[in-house]
Amino acid sequence: MDDTTRSRPASVQFSDTVFALLSSRRRRHVVSFLADRESRISLSELAAEVTARERTEESDGTVPERTEKSGETPMGRTEETVATLHHNHLPRLADAGAITYDAEGRTVTPTHLEELASLVRSADADEY
Repeated sequence: MDDTTRSRPASVQFSDTVFALLSSRRRRHVVSFLADRESRISLSELAAEVTARERTEESDGTVPERTEKSGETPMGRTEETVATLHHNHLPRLADAGAITYDAEGRTVTPTHLEELASLVRSADADEY
């Protein structure tokens, strides 16, 4: 932690963490999906759900369609989602205490998602 981070009030540090976590649409999908669960879920099941949500957004025009890589299959896209969840998004959520991520067992357990999920729901309701 650098001197700038240490000198900021805890509420500002908390806000910075929350905004950083929710700045990623993919992490917002994870939070939204896991908020309705109480039990552990496999990484592959979570990745399939996140990929499906992303495809739905693209097909209904909510977000621009992603440029598919040449020859990419739906399974390939899910595998890409698995990789980014495993290496990026889930460790960040785990570091913030929102989930427990067992990287070896490739399972995710929601723990403290209430505040994040509330913010995601609120933001989704305000989208135009």
